Amino acid sequence: MRLSKRLLKAQTRAMTEAALAAELREFRERLVSPEAKEAFAAFLEKRKPDFARFA
Repeated sequence: MRLSKRLLKAQTRAMTEAALAAELREFRERLVSPEAKEAFAAFLEKRKPDFARFA
């Protein structure tokens, strides 16, 4: 029983770590996207972002 629980937890942990790694990769890609740059610039310039050109 202990071995079964340990194996199940190990699989869950591995799946969680893989999902977090994938999420981090996606987040990094989005952070440098043109949309993100527009959002950051708009925030610093205290204006509404204009995402119309990205549609």
